[in-house]
Amino acid sequence: MPRRYWRDMLRLSHFAMASSCISRIFYLITLMITSEATNTEMIGCYDIPLDPADRPLILNPGIYSPDTVTVDKCMTMCRNLLSQYTLVTNGSTCLCGYHDLPFRSDNCYDTCTGTCSNEHCSVYQTTAKLGNIGIYHRSYGMALEQLSYDLSQYHDDQVAVPILEQVTFAVNFTGTENITMSLDFTDNYPMVNIPLQSPNDIEHHFIQPLVYPISGVAEDALTSETVEVNTIVNSMMPVSNISLVCPEIVAATSYFECTVSVVFGSSLVVYAEYEVGNLTMDITDASHRVYGVTAWDDEDNQTETDNTYYIGQVRSDGILVSWEFDVATVGTFMLQVYRPSPFVSLKTCTVNGTYNFRSGYCSNGTAFWPESMSTDLIQESVYTADDVGKQWYILTNQSSHIHVSKGDIFAVSSSDGRLKRTSNTDNQEFVRSSGVTPILDVYNTLIQATVVTPSRAKVRMKVPDPIDSNSDDTNRMIFMEVSNELNFVNTSAMVHIQSYINGVEIVGPAHMETNATVMLTIPEHNGTDVVYEFDFANGDNVLTTRSSTVNYTWGYSGIYPVTVKAFNNISEDVYTFIIQIEDPVSELSYWIPASPSPRQPHRDVDVSNVTEAATMRWNTLSGTYYSIDVEIGTTEKRTLSASPRNVMWEEEITVDGVTLTNALLINEGACLTSLELKTSDGTVISPSKAGRACNGSYLAEQLSMTVELARVSTILGVITTGYANMVAEIFQVAYSNDNNHFINVGEFETEDYTNRLTTVFKNAIIARYIKVTIEDCSAGCGITLQVLGCGLSPVCRDSLVDESTTLACSTTNCHIHLNSLHTVTGVHVESSGTLPSFELQYSLDNTTYIDLIDRSGQIVIFSNSKSSPVTHLFPEGVIAQYFKIILVDITGVINIEMLGCKGSRICNSAFGIESGSVTADQITHSTSLNGSSLKLNYNHVINSDSDHWVSVDLRKPQTVTGVVTQGCGLSDVGTFTVTYRGNDDEWLSILTEVGDNKVFDLNDSEATELTAFEYPIIARHFKMVVSSSRCFHFEPVGCYSPLICQTSLANKSTYKTNSDVVLSTETCWQVGAVEWVDIDVGMLRSISGILTKNIASFQVQYSQMEHNWISVVDDLGNVKNFTASNTSMTTLHTLFTSIDLVNVIYARHFRITFLSNGEFCLELIGCEGDGMLLFTSDTDANIPVNVTIHNAISSVSFYSDAFIQTPIANFQVHQTPILDFDFGYRVSLSSAYGSDLRLNATFNETSIEEELLEFDDVNNLGHCVLDNEIFPTPGNFVMAVTAGNEVSGPRTDSIIIHIQLAIVGLIMKPNKDYYSTNETMFVNYTMTNGTELLILFEYGDGSSYEVYHDNLYDNLQLANHSYKQPGVYTIGIYARNNISSDAVFYTVVVQNPNTLGEIQLTPNSPGRIDSVGSGNGTLYTQYDFLGDEHDFPTNSTALYFITGMENKEQNYSLVFDMNTKRTYHELYMNTYGPYTINITIFNHISRIEYSIDIEMEQPVENLAIYTLGKYQRVDENVTFLVNTTWGSRTTYVVYFGDSATYMISNKTSFYVSHPYNDSGVYHVDVLATNLICNVSVSMATNQFIQYPVEGVLLHSQEINLLPFIVGVSGQVSVPFFVFQNQSIYLPTNVTFIAYFNTSVDLPESEEMWLAQDNCDLLTVFEQDGCELIMCFNQTYTVEGNYNVCIKMWNEVSNGTACQELIVHEQLTQVKAHVYYIDVHENRTETEEPAFEYEGKIYVPLDRVILVKISYWNGTGLTYNWDFNDTEYDSRQVTDIPQASWNYTLPNIYVITVNSSNPVFSNVTSVEIRVEGAMRDLTIEGPGPIDISQDVQFNLTASFFGTGVCYRFEYINLKYLNSSIFFTGDLTICKTEYNITDKQTERKNYDPLWTKSFYDESPILDVKR
Repeated sequence: MPRRYWRDMLRLSHFAMASSCISRIFYLITLMITSEATNTEMIGCYDIPLDPADRPLILNPGIYSPDTVTVDKCMTMCRNLLSQYTLVTNGSTCLCGYHDLPFRSDNCYDTCTGTCSNEHCSVYQTTAKLGNIGIYHRSYGMALEQLSYDLSQYHDDQVAVPILEQVTFAVNFTGTENITMSLDFTDNYPMVNIPLQSPNDIEHHFIQPLVYPISGVAEDALTSETVEVNTIVNSMMPVSNISLVCPEIVAATSYFECTVSVVFGSSLVVYAEYEVGNLTMDITDASHRVYGVTAWDDEDNQTETDNTYYIGQVRSDGILVSWEFDVATVGTFMLQVYRPSPFVSLKTCTVNGTYNFRSGYCSNGTAFWPESMSTDLIQESVYTADDVGKQWYILTNQSSHIHVSKGDIFAVSSSDGRLKRTSNTDNQEFVRSSGVTPILDVYNTLIQATVVTPSRAKVRMKVPDPIDSNSDDTNRMIFMEVSNELNFVNTSAMVHIQSYINGVEIVGPAHMETNATVMLTIPEHNGTDVVYEFDFANGDNVLTTRSSTVNYTWGYSGIYPVTVKAFNNISEDVYTFIIQIEDPVSELSYWIPASPSPRQPHRDVDVSNVTEAATMRWNTLSGTYYSIDVEIGTTEKRTLSASPRNVMWEEEITVDGVTLTNALLINEGACLTSLELKTSDGTVISPSKAGRACNGSYLAEQLSMTVELARVSTILGVITTGYANMVAEIFQVAYSNDNNHFINVGEFETEDYTNRLTTVFKNAIIARYIKVTIEDCSAGCGITLQVLGCGLSPVCRDSLVDESTTLACSTTNCHIHLNSLHTVTGVHVESSGTLPSFELQYSLDNTTYIDLIDRSGQIVIFSNSKSSPVTHLFPEGVIAQYFKIILVDITGVINIEMLGCKGSRICNSAFGIESGSVTADQITHSTSLNGSSLKLNYNHVINSDSDHWVSVDLRKPQTVTGVVTQGCGLSDVGTFTVTYRGNDDEWLSILTEVGDNKVFDLNDSEATELTAFEYPIIARHFKMVVSSSRCFHFEPVGCYSPLICQTSLANKSTYKTNSDVVLSTETCWQVGAVEWVDIDVGMLRSISGILTKNIASFQVQYSQMEHNWISVVDDLGNVKNFTASNTSMTTLHTLFTSIDLVNVIYARHFRITFLSNGEFCLELIGCEGDGMLLFTSDTDANIPVNVTIHNAISSVSFYSDAFIQTPIANFQVHQTPILDFDFGYRVSLSSAYGSDLRLNATFNETSIEEELLEFDDVNNLGHCVLDNEIFPTPGNFVMAVTAGNEVSGPRTDSIIIHIQLAIVGLIMKPNKDYYSTNETMFVNYTMTNGTELLILFEYGDGSSYEVYHDNLYDNLQLANHSYKQPGVYTIGIYARNNISSDAVFYTVVVQNPNTLGEIQLTPNSPGRIDSVGSGNGTLYTQYDFLGDEHDFPTNSTALYFITGMENKEQNYSLVFDMNTKRTYHELYMNTYGPYTINITIFNHISRIEYSIDIEMEQPVENLAIYTLGKYQRVDENVTFLVNTTWGSRTTYVVYFGDSATYMISNKTSFYVSHPYNDSGVYHVDVLATNLICNVSVSMATNQFIQYPVEGVLLHSQEINLLPFIVGVSGQVSVPFFVFQNQSIYLPTNVTFIAYFNTSVDLPESEEMWLAQDNCDLLTVFEQDGCELIMCFNQTYTVEGNYNVCIKMWNEVSNGTACQELIVHEQLTQVKAHVYYIDVHENRTETEEPAFEYEGKIYVPLDRVILVKISYWNGTGLTYNWDFNDTEYDSRQVTDIPQASWNYTLPNIYVITVNSSNPVFSNVTSVEIRVEGAMRDLTIEGPGPIDISQDVQFNLTASFFGTGVCYRFEYINLKYLNSSIFFTGDLTICKTEYNITDKQTERKNYDPLWTKSFYDESPILDVKR
């Protein structure tokens, strides 16, 4: 946990303590009492909130396995947590509650044992044997914490309390009383048997800052049961008196330590915070020492006297924090600290000795008595003791702390109080009364002083340098905080940080003019609070300052070492700065040499080819001792520096991401250094300073020696000397580049072997191998050799054999891979056979290869038939890594060696004959030539003479590598040789390897051709001698040779003689008696030699300012005399040489002293400019160069760019496609190489704007944008593009561009959409625009038609075509030219017609209706095509109109099979029966019709036949069941197996019976047929026919009377007779049994017997054709129906003969009863008895009459009824004794019934009267009417009865009288009311009877 968190927490505690100053603090101590709970009485079931946050008073003491949770276990844990309640959930979780439980639930009332649901808890009152005892500390303002009480972990979880303060414990308990407690606080002060009440407070204080484990026992006095309690208290000392000590100044980036000291406090946490940087901390715990005797020692009841007692001497530094003593007498005590004064005398203690007061000795053992020493009181504390006993006096405030030192003395004194003493005399104290010398006491006072060596935390911090760009604040704050659980105290300290001083330097001018003010500045460096001391080294006082800038002036020139010392508190640094005081430089000029001619004269620096060196040249007009600094590049810079007259060369540098090679900076330097040589093993050895070239580089009795240089170099001469007392007087020098072909330089002489001789060649050479040959070595000779020159060559022809790998050579090609990118200039080839001819290709990536071509663009073919090695040089160098040699013919083994260099040093620039930079006066030639015609690409001039010579003066020695020639196409086979010379007049020739003049072939073609020299030459004058050519052009190529300081300075010099005669600018004069000539070269220059003519000897002097002349001296210091061996007019080249090297004189003025008369010539040679910079790059680049030329007092600069470009190779304009007249086009351009291409282009001789031309040098791709506005018309036009850059070109390529109009608006339309085969179709087509059109018709049948149109401008064209085959054809017309295309399509349909005679229709009738699948009936119609298959009707549709059992339409496409010429259609009809189908077959061009009648049938499916009896009797019908699950209109034929058949139709299931007339086994089949199928099946089992048990008849009297005698039933005996048919054989093995339907049956018998004679019966029934075989009797006493059977059976049949007989009782006491069925309003019916009146029976007319018969005896009765209804037949027969009838008319009816059985009958009758009943009668009147009107009353009823008498009574309510009126059935009225006829109205006897009983209500008119 972060310390800051703890600090914040402690601050909270600190706040709590601070607030407790006004209230007593109670610290929390919780003592746990552990005991197993026993009472598990449940108090209820409670809801539990699901979220624990919602139940803050519920604690979960743990997670337990459900199978281990019990109520007791939970209660024990809850009791330990002092909770009031124990809660158990679902038997798996324990919870403990502290207070009231507000979550009461009504869902649970029963006691649970831990099995309540998850939503509820069983709740128990937590109890214990001793009750629940809780001991709490009362906390003021602090929250309750639940603590863990694992004693093994007490240091991690404790309750903190301050020492020496009362801690109050609150004790609470429940469950019992009479508890006492004993507590052990582990501080030697236990409390025993404290009676406890609840609540109860226990107080205690802790003295020492320790962790106190507290344990106790609570005991129940009644039960003696005990409970242990435990807790932990951490007694702490609050933090106070802290101090922080840090160094005042610390060093940045170093570590420093701060120490925090804590005097008071325990259990401390230290927190440190530093503003910047990291920190580490080392903590040293506090220690303390106690001086004196503890107040807890045993007392001797002694008290001190009135004295001062010295109780101890401090042994180590610390802080006095407390006193502890035992007071005997109250009073005021002076607690004192004394410090011994400085020693009065050192005679006994040494300087380093420390006096020990107690021992009385110095620390070094020298005795020193107390009386010789005095003490000073440094602190005194006053303590007033109000009580006796042990007292503590704690110095709690930091201000009262006493810092004591080693040797200090503690003392106590009092004038009134006394302390207790002890006789323990360890460390006896001294006693001193006032003014009395201390003496050793015999008692010790019980007092102690405690000195604390504070807790120390050393914080080690590393401080970063505080100086930055944003702030110079060097003060840092350190914060420290010390805390414990009681409080915290913090403090801080400030440190000042200084940085170490380093990197101090002085910035100022290195050179300055005299008396100029110089400002010297010390740049920003490491270090703060710096003070500087400057010493200017001129005798002035040192200047001290805090400023980093000072100004100073020197009055005298010189070199001054200026010293500065920078220092601060922690460091210093010293720096010395050298300044040179001199005079200024001015006027820098930049120039381009005239030869070789600049490509771009307008540039400061000529643009260079990547295969050449970039060259910059400059000079100054004034100044001395220049140095040159060249800064190359911008972001990635490189600086080259050259001191005066020196050269700096870097083989490779990188600037701005570009690698530059051979970077050469020349400051008037000559290439005259000794070169590195190689040993035989290839080791490069530098020449020794003593002059020896290398070990072993000598000759001894040898004729020749060859030395190899480290690289191809420019060589100006050699230095030779003798060896081993021998010398080679004459030797020759030759050079070579391949160690094979050597060219002679010349013959030279040496002096004696002791002197070194510098030999300078007249012409410099370029070579790698030098051969020295001694002409005469007969007497022994020796020589050492050094080669003078520069290890750099302007040409690039090094062997790359060490840089390359030949992968493979075959008879056709060789592959050579270089290790990296190189400039390759040639190839060296040798072969064991004839040298082959070959071509060469090169590549950058080993993928794309480019042919090597010459300047005319032709592929170069190297050919040579010589067998010796040959070197082929390329027309131009190439930059590549991969090469392919394509061999034309080869014999023998071939070896190939590539030539070139790492970096670019191609030296093949034209010197300027063609460009004009070589002027006419530089060219001399034979008289046969026209000088102006010699330029390349100039008009041909045919000369009459074919032998010529021509010479070019290049003005200075130049490197010439070849010559470009051009012929005139005259087929002259010309040749030429080359001669050359330097500054003198001696001509040299280019020779062959055998020393002959080398003859070169002269190019006769009009294309230019480069003839490269195998060895480059260095020449000023170049001459060609031409033979056999009447016309030629030439241009020597090469490069400037800056390494040779031998340029003629004639054009820069002025001359005057001793007579002050100023000579002309020529170099030769005719002057008499000239003593000397002064030559002024215009400025300080490097002069390397002098050219003279006709001067025998001379001396040379030089000066800068034409005074103080200095003579050139020899090696001995004498003035050197230069002599000429030839005084003729031949130019003598004299160099200023010495023994060691070639001298270059740096001066402006030269004086040549001689004595001459007549004509003489004089010319100085040297370096033509002040400086030059060269470098090469293998890629294009624009290299910024900043040149600064300076001397000691001034500098001048100029800035320029060096442009390096890749020459253009294989520039191409890529052929375009034919272009659209309406659109422009980007014409692609490319080149194999080339950079910074400048492009111009023409189209149709019209210039294209430059902004339309672009080229990307990176990808070598470009384009030219052609705007269509430049197109004049469609057609062919020439486009030409010319590319050039400043190092190559122009390169022109052209293409022919073809332009067309794009196709627009193509349309096409046939004259109709549908055609018959062979019908002619006409197609119209045209378009809006288009030229050079090729129109292609594709008709979709494989045929096409093509036509060409120059153009179509809405001109309608026509094409025709006919189709041979039917089909859907898409006609496509494709119009295209080279730039566009278009196509339109049209679909036509070509069909064969439908012809009635060619299509034959055959319906597959009847059709089939399947029972499975779709369930649809299917009829196939078959079509056969009778014609040729090619004439099949196409795209035809057959349309079916179906009528019959179903009416529907169907249609199908008519497509015939090519092989069978047949097709089918499936027609779907679901109902069987006949149909008529009308068929129409049609396509777009024809139509035919058919009509057919067909049938639809269901096939017979699942046909089966079953027998209903497997075994049957002969001649007895066998019933068979035949059925099918599917089939229509089927005819079945059943074959019974006995030749009999049965046929039936149109059934799906039927029964058929068939008798067999003979026994046997019969196979039965059934055949089912209809129009579409014929199905036959056999019965699954055979039919068995046997003679049955038959012909047996059982006869008896069927009806028998059971008499009824005097109310008692009697009995009747019934006889039975069994007969057998006489014509039937009796079956055998018959078993029979008789069943009488009584309890008596006959036993079974296995034999049949004839019993005619045994039947003792009164009557015998006879049966015709039958024979009586058995008879028997049976007596019946109960009436009933009896079925008497005799059952007979055998294996194949059984028979039963039965006789039904009836035994009837006699019928007696028969009666008839009449009822009617009444219908109630709720529609229920009840039987009601008829009305009887005066002996007559009445029944309602509208009700059913029910008559029932009752009798006493009688069985088997049948009832014949006659209701005698005159309207209907009312007779009935019932087998139950009742019948019903419904009469329709009222009348009197007699009902009869005959009750009978077969043996007895009885007739009974009854008379009834049927009358209509009146139902629901109501009367309605009109209401009040006029008295004169008749009143009409309406009678209504639900049923009007018959025979009704209506009685009307009219009551006059006014007069209260009434009248009565009768109408209806008169008889009833008379009978009912006893009225007469006069009282009735005759008019309507029965007016209601005229209405039907079912009509509407009648209307009765009554007049009143």
